[in-house]
Amino acid sequence: GDLNLLKSAKRAAMMQGGIPNPSPDAVIKDLSKEELAAHCRRRTRGEEETVDLIEDLLLGLQSATDSLGVPLLGVGINQIWEEQKQHVKCPSGIHLYTVTGHLKKGGMTLPVFQCARGSTSLESFHLHLTRFIPDTSASDIHFQAYLLDGITRWNQDRASAAVDTDTPSPFHFFDSRLQQKVNTLSQLVHGKKVLPTFTPPAAYTGEFFGVEYLYSETGFHFNPEDEHIDTQIDEGFCDVEERITPSFRGF
Repeated sequence: GDLNLLKSAKRAAMMQGGIPNPSPDAVIKDLSKEELAAHCRRRTRGEEETVDLIEDLLLGLQSATDSLGVPLLGVGINQIWEEQKQHVKCPSGIHLYTVTGHLKKGGMTLPVFQCARGSTSLESFHLHLTRFIPDTSASDIHFQAYLLDGITRWNQDRASAAVDTDTPSPFHFFDSRLQQKVNTLSQLVHGKKVLPTFTPPAAYTGEFFGVEYLYSETGFHFNPEDEHIDTQIDEGFCDVEERITPSFRGF
């Protein structure tokens, strides 16, 4: 595997550096986190084991409270988990790792991997999340529109990064319906896809996002199917004095 190849290369490099016959423990101790991240692919525990571990954790925290006696988990946690459980399984056909180059160590050639999610994907997402909303205050409609647009672009970038291709796309647009139509027509006419890195979005599962989720939890009414919603989005931000709907501060 990747780890055994890295250990062999590391052992050879240590011997070239003047350390005669280093022990397996010495080799492992000399491996850095950066080397492990660059040359070794990681595996998850699998869907079944991951689900069992999460459910054991939730069960153990059912009666847990903070120092003031407030329960750590809400009464609806079981329903939330049932809805989110479907996301534990890794999507099929998606390669999380791509080879970005090769590096010689100890006379051996090691592949350099890049994870499509990034080693600090969650932190990176939180960094970009603050840039989805281009101001410090917005109405609920505009906040939701910017948030969903940013998340859509983020997901498409991650999906594209997961596809191993040597030919970058000459097109730069995020309309998934247009990209899917272009690929369909190209497949019919030319027998190949113009956008090989494009992955069609998954079917909507009915989950609430952003403001819609917040409203569902607090009793406010939010109607994304309003026939005037496109006009409201196109109008941009409304003035503070004229805002009549609840507003949300930027991150």
